[in-house]
Amino acid sequence: MRTPTSRLVRCAQPLLMLALLLVTPYQISGQGAHAPICAFVTAGMSGALPQLPTFCEQKSPSEAAVYSPTNVLEGSMRRAWSTALFQTLQNAGASGPCSEHACHISISDSVMSQRLVHYEVWVDKDLAGRMRTAAAPLGGKDSASDQWYILWWISLGIVSDSPWPPSAENAFSIAGDACQAYTRAAEPLNAVGVLHNTGGDWPSPQCSVLLATKDRVDAVLNFQDSFQAGTANYAALLIETFGKSFEFPRYEGDVIIRTKFDRGFRRYEMYSLRMLGFLWGEVQSGTRTEPQAFFVLSTLSGSRGQEEEHIFSSTQKEDEIVFRNSAVVRIVPAAGRTIAEPAPPGDGFLVDLTDGSEWLVSRDALDRCKLEVGREVTALGSGSTVPALNAPRGGDACNLNASFVKGW
Repeated sequence: MRTPTSRLVRCAQPLLMLALLLVTPYQISGQGAHAPICAFVTAGMSGALPQLPTFCEQKSPSEAAVYSPTNVLEGSMRRAWSTALFQTLQNAGASGPCSEHACHISISDSVMSQRLVHYEVWVDKDLAGRMRTAAAPLGGKDSASDQWYILWWISLGIVSDSPWPPSAENAFSIAGDACQAYTRAAEPLNAVGVLHNTGGDWPSPQCSVLLATKDRVDAVLNFQDSFQAGTANYAALLIETFGKSFEFPRYEGDVIIRTKFDRGFRRYEMYSLRMLGFLWGEVQSGTRTEPQAFFVLSTLSGSRGQEEEHIFSSTQKEDEIVFRNSAVVRIVPAAGRTIAEPAPPGDGFLVDLTDGSEWLVSRDALDRCKLEVGREVTALGSGSTVPALNAPRGGDACNLNASFVKGW
C-alpha cells in the first residue's frame, strides 16, 4: 500500500489494519422512540431486496438494531442481504439520519440470535470515505466490489449476548479443540512426505495454544521444515478447523505457522482468526467455494512475523516500513528475578511477542506503559533506523524504548 509519502508499508494482517480505519468510537446520547434510522434502513432494504423482510428497532436517536427473521447471514442470501445492508448504512451516513451524528447499529438474524451473538458497527458521514481509502489499494473501486465486501465484514464488531462473558479459560478451550481438529485433518497430508524423498511420512504439525486471555487467543502450528509448512493444503485446513471454531466467539488473535530456525531463517506466517471465521461463513453459506476462500486467505490475509533470528528484518530499505501488530506472550526478568521483585535501575526484562520477536524492556518502561501478558503492541522498523516497540494507550502510543534481541 503506497502512503502519501510513497513509502511502502509491510504490515501484519493488511486487511485487518485497513479495517481499523473503518472503526471510530462514539458516545451514544439521547433516548426515546424516534425512528428516522429504522425508516431509512427498512426503506433501503425493501427497495433492494423486497423478497426478504428486514426488521429494525430504534433504541435511541442514535442507536438501532437491524434484524432479519430468516437465515440471511449463514444462508444462500448472505452476499445479497449483507451487501444491500452495507450500502444502505453507507447511504445513511452520507446523506441520511447518520450524517449529522454517528449511529450505532447492531446486526443479527434468526441463526445468530439463537447463538446469542450479534454484529455491530458505527456509521457516520465519513464511513464511505474511509471504506474507499481502505479498499482502493486492494483494487476495490466501489461498494459492489469483493474488496469492499470483505473489508465491511472484517470491520464488524462481534458481540456476545451470552450471560457468560468471554474468559481466558474459554478461549484456551476453544483453541485447544481447534488444534485437535487441525491435527486430525492434517493426517492424510502427512503421507505427501513420501513423495518428496523425505524418508517417510511427514510428522504431524504440533499444535498448541500460545496465548489465551479474555480478549485474545493465539495458536501455533510447528512444522518440521519450510518445505512441509509451505504445502498449500496445510494452510487451507485452517478455514475448516480454526475458522469453524472462531466464526462467532469474540476473540482476536492469530494462528501461526512456524518452523525452526535454519541458518538464521525460518517460516513464520500469521493468519487472523477473524478472517478465518469470516471465510468459514462464506464457504458454509455457499458464497465461496473452498478454493476461492483459500485464495482470499493466501492473498489478503496471511502476514509474516519474525522470520530472521538475529535481526528485526533484513528487508528494510530506505523506502520501506516494516510494521507488525502482535501481543505479549511472556515477560521474563533478564537477570533471573521475578517480575514482582525490585530491579536495579537500568535492569531489563525480556518480552516475547506473538509475532516471534523478543525485546529488552526496562522496568521503568514496563511500569510507564503498563505492559503485561496479553497487551497488544506494535513493532515498527524503517530503513536503517533502529526498530521501535510501542504499546497503544487510548488514542496515543507509549514508547517502550525497547531493544530488539532476537527471534524466539
